[in-house]
Amino acid sequence: DLYNQTLLYPNPAKEYITISFENNTLSFEEIQIIDLHGKLVKKIPFIERVFVGDLSEGIYFVKINSKTNTVIKKIVISNK
Repeated sequence: DLYNQTLLYPNPAKEYITISFENNTLSFEEIQIIDLHGKLVKKIPFIERVFVGDLSEGIYFVKINSKTNTVIKKIVISNK
């Protein structure tokens, strides 16, 4: 399924996360990073390598959107 085909690493992350797909036929359009309170902290056009060094330590949800699909993955940001 799409969730398991979506790779997000490293986790925990310090400065960057990389998003890749086992099935490269997907065309994702946007990435949203949401904190545990549901607040949108970052919204950017889809790129494979995302800078997260400006986020506070903690747990976030990475929401990856296309026209027809959405994948949500949990990521830990650690400054250590």
